[in-house]
Amino acid sequence: MSDLVIISHFRSLLRGIFHFRPLAIEDCATTTYQAPKVDDYGSYLFLIVHAIHSNQSAIDLETDELNIFLGPNYLVPSHLQHEMQPVEYVWKRMERDERLYSNGADFLCHAVLDKLVDDFMPIIDELDAEIEELEDRVMAAPRTETLEKILGLKHTVMSLRRIISHQREIINRLSRDDFPMIDRQSQIYFRDIYDHLVRIQDLSESIRDIVIGACAY
Repeated sequence: MSDLVIISHFRSLLRGIFHFRPLAIEDCATTTYQAPKVDDYGSYLFLIVHAIHSNQSAIDLETDELNIFLGPNYLVPSHLQHEMQPVEYVWKRMERDERLYSNGADFLCHAVLDKLVDDFMPIIDELDAEIEELEDRVMAAPRTETLEKILGLKHTVMSLRRIISHQREIINRLSRDDFPMIDRQSQIYFRDIYDHLVRIQDLSESIRDIVIGACAY
């Protein structure tokens, strides 16, 4: 079955069963980059977030778009990739942890987003180690290829900071705004994710400063 047929069937499913808005459905089928966001459609929320690509290296950082419909009693994740690590991880956990589906759709959404954010930390650690090594090379004997790698990492850090900044604001809204599909208890869990994103952004800014310093040599 071609991707075009699959997308067409998927649109019909979302429209026919859940009656989601056409604009949100179109966003799910879009292959071009879309910035992270949250749209409030009254009876449900529509989220666009970005997850680290599976087996991703910090040198060639790529992200996959994950779309989430969150209603009062359902969570519908949507993605064009064949595998989305945070979704697969939570799906497997549900087999042994009944809290994930017994505490409501908002708690399940938290679990997916929590895993998505946690996956950024290994990339941050790898960036830190890579930049430290390249900085030592620059100090010892500056070479064109070393400077090119540093400039590449600078681009990676800037892209990462942009994504994290957007997603931090999304999680902040989920932890503070009065959405009927997210109860007060679940807001506490989203606040914890927000705190993790603040820490990740602080680390990414520190790495950016190191990169800028290395480029100055």
